[in-house]
Amino acid sequence: MIHPNEIRRWLVVVAWFGLLLLISQSTAYGQVLTAASQSLPGTALGSAAWGDYDGDGDPDLLITGLTGPADGCAPLSQIFRNSDFASINAPLIGISMGQAVWGDYDGDGDLDLALAGFTADNEGTVRIYKNENGAFVLDSDQDFVPLRYCALAWGDYDGDGDLDLLVSGMSVGGNPRTILYRNARIDRTRLGSPLGGRPVLREDVPNTGRLINLNQGNMAWGDVDNDGDLDLVLTGYGTGGPRQAQIYLNNPTGTLLQDGRNTDLTPVSNGDLAWGDYDNDGDLDLILSGWNKEWEATLNLYTNSAGILRENTTFSSTRTIGSVAWGDYDNDGDLDLAASGQNSASDRFAFILRNGPPGTFQADNTQNISGLRGGDLAWVDIDNDG
Repeated sequence: MIHPNEIRRWLVVVAWFGLLLLISQSTAYGQVLTAASQSLPGTALGSAAWGDYDGDGDPDLLITGLTGPADGCAPLSQIFRNSDFASINAPLIGISMGQAVWGDYDGDGDLDLALAGFTADNEGTVRIYKNENGAFVLDSDQDFVPLRYCALAWGDYDGDGDLDLLVSGMSVGGNPRTILYRNARIDRTRLGSPLGGRPVLREDVPNTGRLINLNQGNMAWGDVDNDGDLDLVLTGYGTGGPRQAQIYLNNPTGTLLQDGRNTDLTPVSNGDLAWGDYDNDGDLDLILSGWNKEWEATLNLYTNSAGILRENTTFSSTRTIGSVAWGDYDNDGDLDLAASGQNSASDRFAFILRNGPPGTFQADNTQNISGLRGGDLAWVDIDNDG
């Protein structure tokens, strides 16, 4: 580990008709987040994701969302290269009320991307863009159900070596849907070399049938039971409107079944969730935010003990509906938490909870971050200085 009194620079991105870049310079006595000089378009109701799409060793930025009045309130999807942070003008369809995520689904060693959400034509879409030497081309061979109010996540749930895609959202008919698309690029049942196939994503009908149908929620793959494969957590609105929160265990590998042990997650919608081992005990814990059934803002922390998630009732923080992200911003070896959004009274917040002593959280009141809602945030080491 690099010594803690050396200078660090980290970047957190948050959005609500403004995209705020914060540089962290840290010493042994603390960290100070200040606005960076880059100028980026402001968005709301979108997402932010870091990934090294051009393979030059530093993270580039992908943002989506609805622009502000000065930019025509149009849905946007843009990639900004980590040099001057100018847009590369990739031919991506603009989306809002959705998400975009990086992933090498074709196994050629560079990052492709999937996106889903509302287009300028007020239609839902789910698309994959293939990265061909830094240029992004729509993969028109894939056949996806169009959805809006979306969440999506890459993950190799069947353990065959390629990335599969999970998508949730609202269908054209107004119904919540959750659909798992299996990537058959590498298929153990295929004769001959398993590595020569092209990526073909098709609905995994049995698993899709077992998943709750949701929209206006979130999802994340993670190995909650430490058995070596990816399990799943889902939140959002279900059929008929009730909020849901459900974990699915991957057992045997490639088969997703409801986890009957973890039934105490607070049902939420419109928020965020993230896996992270905040107490450094070797298993994944969970942070969850959103509106609960009483329309109260919720920010709950769940501690994992032998695969069972129990709410950490000592966790104290402003309850928000918004975005959450784990990251060790003070380089002390444990995960801290950033959160942004609004509380039940619609007051806007953005704050950092420092993990220390390990497993306990305290607000870092030395930071002066503008309260934001309707957006996203993400940690990254933008200049690769550790």
